[in-house]
Amino acid sequence: MGAEGYIRIGEPKVSEDRIVVFDVAYSGRARKYFSSKRFYLEYGEDIGGLDPSILSVPVVSGVITAAWAVGVDLHVETLDETYLKSLYKMKSLMKPLFSDFSFSTEIDVGDVVSNRFDNDGCGLLFTSGIDSITSYIKHKREKPDLIKIWGAEIPFDDRKNWERTFGIVADFAVREGVWLHVVRTNIPRVLNDRVLYREFGLNWWLDVNYGIVLTNLCAPLTCVTGVGTLYFASGDPLLDLRSKRWNSLYNKIGWANVNVVFDNYEVSRQLKIRYFLRDFVKKYSPVFLKVCNILPASNCGKCEKCLRTITGLVLEGIDPNKCGFNDVDGRTLNFIKESFMKKKLLTRKWIIERRADSRKKISESAFWRDAQKNVPDVLENSLNGSEEFLEWFRTFDISEYMESVQNDVRVPLYQFLYMLVLKISNRMPRSTQNATKRLLDFMVKFWKF
Repeated sequence: MGAEGYIRIGEPKVSEDRIVVFDVAYSGRARKYFSSKRFYLEYGEDIGGLDPSILSVPVVSGVITAAWAVGVDLHVETLDETYLKSLYKMKSLMKPLFSDFSFSTEIDVGDVVSNRFDNDGCGLLFTSGIDSITSYIKHKREKPDLIKIWGAEIPFDDRKNWERTFGIVADFAVREGVWLHVVRTNIPRVLNDRVLYREFGLNWWLDVNYGIVLTNLCAPLTCVTGVGTLYFASGDPLLDLRSKRWNSLYNKIGWANVNVVFDNYEVSRQLKIRYFLRDFVKKYSPVFLKVCNILPASNCGKCEKCLRTITGLVLEGIDPNKCGFNDVDGRTLNFIKESFMKKKLLTRKWIIERRADSRKKISESAFWRDAQKNVPDVLENSLNGSEEFLEWFRTFDISEYMESVQNDVRVPLYQFLYMLVLKISNRMPRSTQNATKRLLDFMVKFWKF
């Protein structure tokens, strides 16, 4: 086996027929890439009778991309045969995406098991965002079970914010008359993202892991709820040339006789609003769109993601006030215009910006371009006093704006010091890293970023 070290996944410990705990051991180079040795999974349904080869799928998903990147071997007691084959397919598709990865990992499975279940239903990973709601609308007649992950956007130990966020998706499920399932886990957060960023320059969750982990966390759940097709709503095909390969990759994921479908890949965000959401909102209004990355259970209405969503809704004649936003009117649209004119959107904050952050902002400008190219020649609605704003937005030069804000960097001293201290602490022991980060986060409350 490889000289760089290994990752060893132990046997599952099942309690109350709903909770599964795995102890994972790391040796050699592998240790520094993980912040926990215990992987926790909790399901709302009885999964106690499932074979350990299925229960192991979510844990493997949490470690496999780091193993491929650094070239450490993976040992697992047992694994589903279909899933093991899908790992090799995913690996071949990821190689062109990540040329810096080693991909020398050997996967050692003690017992490979062939599983089959009586699954003819469908499920959908659901956040109540535009992507997942449009996928639901597309498959509404199939009555898909909705699946919400507690541990992705909301940490698995943050009960207060979880309960508020859960209320949004629960209300939607009740209104639509569909089942809602919850998977609670720490797996999305077991990797040491700071070390991985330092070595590979990637936001590991967004750039590498999220689609693989989120879908694979559902494996045990699908096998006990009759789900044979799991829909995973796509983002926007305009964001990244690599997204075509991601489309192929996600569609290769599977276990037992369950298939993952990367859904609505070919439809841009603005066209999702136009061809799916618009009629649905008119018929079933109000619909809560959870889009904000700042507030856990509502929308701030001020961040870039909120503002572009408001723009996209108004463009299609949808009142944002019926979609989870508050007090949107002509002043809001004027605020969006002023934010561009004063260079407050998609701007750099640091002298040396992280490669992942810079790439993310450039990618996000594609959403604005998508909305802009869909402004009609003749404006037929005056929702929220939008005519003047949309006439301005139609001719606004987004490319020139992005070039300007990427080159125009104004960095206060405290921001420079923040980044410097954080960079130094990342080379210290993990306990020092965590203490430093807590101190900096406390100090940030008194700074104006």
